[in-house]
Amino acid sequence: MTDAGNANRDGTQVRVPEVLRPLRSLLAVVAHPDDESFGLGGVLAALAATGRRVSLLCFTAGEGSTLGASPELARTRTDELGAAARTLGIDEHWMEELPDGGLAVLPDGELAARVRTRVEQADADAVVVLDRSGVTGHADHRAASAAALSVAAEAGLPALEWGLPPGLAEALAAEFSLEMHGMANGELLAFTVDRGVHWEAIAAHASQGPDNALLRRRLELLGDHETLRLVRPPLTGQLARFVARARRWARPDAQPAERALLLDALISFAALTDMAAWPAALLGEDPDRPYAAHCLHDDPTGWSAAAIITTSGSATPPHDHHGWGAAATVAGAERNTRYSGACPDRLQVVGEEVIPTGGGYLFNVGDIHQASDASGRTVSLHLLVGGGPHPVQHCPEPPRQ
Repeated sequence: MTDAGNANRDGTQVRVPEVLRPLRSLLAVVAHPDDESFGLGGVLAALAATGRRVSLLCFTAGEGSTLGASPELARTRTDELGAAARTLGIDEHWMEELPDGGLAVLPDGELAARVRTRVEQADADAVVVLDRSGVTGHADHRAASAAALSVAAEAGLPALEWGLPPGLAEALAAEFSLEMHGMANGELLAFTVDRGVHWEAIAAHASQGPDNALLRRRLELLGDHETLRLVRPPLTGQLARFVARARRWARPDAQPAERALLLDALISFAALTDMAAWPAALLGEDPDRPYAAHCLHDDPTGWSAAAIITTSGSATPPHDHHGWGAAATVAGAERNTRYSGACPDRLQVVGEEVIPTGGGYLFNVGDIHQASDASGRTVSLHLLVGGGPHPVQHCPEPPRQ
């Protein structure tokens, strides 16, 4: 459950859910200065503390606030945002200066276009937003989150929605006689956060009454925990994004650093894909063989990726490759057995490892290995890059004896 080796300023361990381990760059999208601190602050600080790159897009300068009203409020709140971002460990931030209170009535696509631009600039592999309810129902909050969620879906990126557990939202609404929305059901992730850093970022927004009773009560009830909802991307968008990234590195002459980047991209694909939304054809077993292989992508530049399904007691035959490649586990646990000798006979086992969900490995030209199930049923992704004068092994199945 943790990113080992990373600690809060007070020495306690930073805890980020394991499913988010492959993420390296995140873009937070909010409507107003202080949304990133009053709402997302604990989570953004935790992500930054684990070495991830965190960027921030804020749509308005918050000039419409009734707190601290003055002709200079927009500039004041822009400066406050910068100070809070530094405290949270945010690497870069953008202020779009759109009309405060008017995001919901902008032309269709205006907010999404701006999110799209910043996703590309940040090279983000996930977006972080307020819950789609807006938490307090604020129309600007809802519009900002909706735009970011739509861009994430089309770009094949996971989204992380921050919000309040339903019971807590109801308790705060009753206690303060305010509109508060709890998160709907979904894949909820628990974070352990550093409230010291969080309160320091909140304090940077001096014009907005940071020491207010509602905020203090909310954080008191939450303790050092926050909850996010993970929205996994559709397979079509995720696959398109993976293909675009893989083409940078899936070459016969790729250097070790490039191969490591390809493996990271494949692991991210495996860990964050919504397998419940996969077509049945990509998950079916093959009654004529002990394993099944279904083509995901056959690239004209000379590499292919397939979903490999093994069940209890089943395995691919031992096989070698005419190119290098990578594998990552989507569900279950894959046993990777390595051999020396000549394929298909005169083989000797030289090693074995179990690759859990969200794990992966590289293999080199000529490596001999066998993939089998170590959990009852395993789904994994195997990518093979063609090498030398040999023909490329294309989908729909891996090399056979």
